[in-house]
Amino acid sequence: MDGRVRPGVVCAPSSRWAKRAPDQRNINALTGDRLTDFGGGPTFYSCLVQVERSGD
Repeated sequence: MDGRVRPGVVCAPSSRWAKRAPDQRNINALTGDRLTDFGGGPTFYSCLVQVERSGD
């Protein structure tokens, strides 16, 4: 892999502390707290997002 993100995919390599966000949430809100029933691993799923340019 070359590290590039494929078109149509959003990559979030880091996030801010939830307590510093206006709504007290960060990207970790997109993953569930439950574990898989086979092996006890983390659960993942797809999320539809809308990306907009920030006011930098």
